[in-house]
Amino acid sequence: MQKKISVDELQIGMYVSALDCPWEETSFLFQGFPINHPGELEELRRLCKHVFIETERMPEVREGLQTLRPVPKSKARVGISSPTPRGPKKKDDEGHDQTRFVAELEQARGIFDDAKNYIDSALEDVRLGRSVDTASARRKVSEMVSSVMRNASALMLMTNLKNRDEYTSIHCVNVSILSVAFGRYLGLGADELADLGLGALLHDIGKMRVPLEILNKPGRLSAEEFETIKKHVIHGYKMLDKVDGLPPRALDIVLSHHERIDGSGYPRGLSGEGISQFAMMVALVDVYDAVTSDRVYHSAISPHDALSMMYDHTPVTFEKGLFEQFIKCLGIFPIGSLVELSSGQVGMVMTVNRKRHLKPIVMLLLAPDKRPYRVRKMVNLALQGEGEELYIKRILESSAYEINVREILKNEAFA
Repeated sequence: MQKKISVDELQIGMYVSALDCPWEETSFLFQGFPINHPGELEELRRLCKHVFIETERMPEVREGLQTLRPVPKSKARVGISSPTPRGPKKKDDEGHDQTRFVAELEQARGIFDDAKNYIDSALEDVRLGRSVDTASARRKVSEMVSSVMRNASALMLMTNLKNRDEYTSIHCVNVSILSVAFGRYLGLGADELADLGLGALLHDIGKMRVPLEILNKPGRLSAEEFETIKKHVIHGYKMLDKVDGLPPRALDIVLSHHERIDGSGYPRGLSGEGISQFAMMVALVDVYDAVTSDRVYHSAISPHDALSMMYDHTPVTFEKGLFEQFIKCLGIFPIGSLVELSSGQVGMVMTVNRKRHLKPIVMLLLAPDKRPYRVRKMVNLALQGEGEELYIKRILESSAYEINVREILKNEAFA
């Protein structure tokens, strides 16, 4: 429920749902955010005369965040310091990677399919008690790293090929892709990206030792069932610790990707700086992909809503600086988001434009009258002719107009 109030009435802990000025012209990452510290109060009072606040928040989401608890009003933000990019990456004049997006799409789809086939095989090996082929995993991750270095948007787009019936394998691939893209955004080197991607690809391998009736239970887990689920990180770590030459950073990701900044995670209850940077990176990517995917016990939410929800709980879940870097990596309009343009057309965001954040490449799906285009085309919002003012008007829900992003990607020539 929304309530309009003067900025003089704002207090720490209130949730601001709308401003009286354009949100994209402010320093706030979302239109919809909790006020967590005095600096945010000062900024709102400087920019606005009144705002709208909400009194009800999003319900429990089981995967990743487990139970969303109220955010304390004065929770110290302790933890690892987030890295900064080591130098500018190669971009063209409009902020896109030099390797053209369309040129990379075909290779990206092949890399995604190969990685999924590998993880399907690896999961089956675990079910049958066989050892995991980590040499093949290294090769798949190396291909991901190369693709992300050429053009991160193309491979990131493939993470929208989600399928409820193949959740575990696709989730493992998606978390690896997004982690590598995040690491590249932060300026990590090739060896670091390889370790990060490997740990992310194998992070849930231990789930194959969890009974399927618990793993796929549609209802709320009992306390005993949740304890069983939590053991998957130990199972995975013990399996992979027997493999010669697996990087310690990758092993730590498998063990620690459910640790939380306030010590409420598992299996060791680590907190703050006790959690490695790589494990924290994969932890937040893991939650993001989980809540934007359809599961037997919840429907997917939009990328924008997922980031907003996670940001609300950052003080007790993730390190704030690192999570804000992740938001910037994905962009104001994350790849795969459905958006409505100022023309009334509906499209899907295909790239991130680092230089002009509000001007990505969009694939047009629906005409202004909301009828599907027979032939879909892509428009670069940053490269319009003189006099045109086409821009993104709003972000839509993932299920808007019954659009099936996965089927669209599969049916396009590049997919």
